[in-house]
Amino acid sequence: MKPMSAASRARPFARDAVRPVPQAALLGTLLAFALLLPLLFLANRAMPFFADDFCRALGLGAADAMRETLAEYRHWTGRLAVTFTTYLLLGDPRAPTPLFDLLNSGAFLALTGLLGFTVRRFLTGPAAEPDARSGLARFNETLFLALAIWWLPWSIGETALWTTGSIGYLWSAVLELLVIVLVLLARGPGTLLLLAPVAFLAGGFLETLGLAVTLFLAGLCLLRWRAGRTIPWAPLLAHALGLLSTLAAPGNRARAATLPESDVWDRIAAVFDLAGRLFHPGWAIPLLLLALPALLARVPLGAALSPLRPSSSSSPPFASRASVWVLPLAALAYLLLHLALPPAAVTARLSFPASLLLAGFLFLLFHRRPRTRGSERGLAVGAILALLATVASAAPALENLRSIGESWHEAALRQTGGEARVPYALFHDQPVWARGGALFVALSRDARAPYNRCFARSYGLSSVTAEP
Repeated sequence: MKPMSAASRARPFARDAVRPVPQAALLGTLLAFALLLPLLFLANRAMPFFADDFCRALGLGAADAMRETLAEYRHWTGRLAVTFTTYLLLGDPRAPTPLFDLLNSGAFLALTGLLGFTVRRFLTGPAAEPDARSGLARFNETLFLALAIWWLPWSIGETALWTTGSIGYLWSAVLELLVIVLVLLARGPGTLLLLAPVAFLAGGFLETLGLAVTLFLAGLCLLRWRAGRTIPWAPLLAHALGLLSTLAAPGNRARAATLPESDVWDRIAAVFDLAGRLFHPGWAIPLLLLALPALLARVPLGAALSPLRPSSSSSPPFASRASVWVLPLAALAYLLLHLALPPAAVTARLSFPASLLLAGFLFLLFHRRPRTRGSERGLAVGAILALLATVASAAPALENLRSIGESWHEAALRQTGGEARVPYALFHDQPVWARGGALFVALSRDARAPYNRCFARSYGLSSVTAEP
């Protein structure tokens, strides 16, 4: 084997960094994005304000938003960047704008593109098939990954459509993945130093994900040091400081003091429950698409399962180290970090990053699929049909949510005397629903309920009551 030069050691992954994207593959990606963008935008427009949105939809300017953010930092949450961004983007509920809906649709596409890029660039060997990087193949892969990201999380509506949840979870995942990609592609100490502000911002978005990425960067620094390569110490330190700014917030301690005590068995049970939320019938969509190429290409079962065996290629950084299992193991490690949290603080939406890792795992298998021209054409038809089925399954629920939100909005605008009465609504006969592509939190019949008070404040009312 040819020894690595000093220049190569100083620029790990440099060959991957400069490898151009074929024009056909880029066009395939853009075509898939063009198909997804209007659907994502309409889904975001349909999702009205719920729960914490009412508490932050005050139409504040930057100075007032920062004042409210610092107050929450002292009394409720340490996520400074998330809270400040939410106050700014929610705006005035009496005159909603499509700005957030457009940005959030772009965030979903950015996550799809970044996750696909990461798997292809760092976890797979060079494809042997002549059409592996064709426009049609890339179109199929982009749609597959977008569908996997939608279907695998237990509560995609809570983490990718709901305003407060999207900024805290979807945007956090985009930022953290961007940091990882840029660090891996950085070509020298100067570039790594420029990444520090982005790393600091990402580290303060979501505590458990921030801790996981900090540990990854620390491990990467150790590997680079042992190999005599450039150590990404600046992004590591900046990311760790961003995480520390969140963990050390007075609001986190104040919030933790309100939670019930728990022992280790309670925490283990909570993590098992969180792991169980990773698997539900929605997996059928990406799994069917995963099996479709083998069926269309008439590949024997043994050959179709060959991607589950470790790759012998050593071209990408991690391909020779049983890379197919890297992402499931990372998902398991991420879940175990939640043993540090009290069970009352462990909610289904915290599993979102683990679902993304599993989506990346399925995408890795999909990328290594058997390919023929006929199978790729059939797969494109299957992917588009799966997208239409996804729209058909989500549209009724989103339309119902839109109707509920519109009825509350109109009732609040028609109020007289500073007091408003809005229709009392349930979703699937429940006052709270956070599953699949929908998030719903009902307003209470008690005007003193926290979200009722937030709703009244956001609309400039003295009180609001939900009535049949």
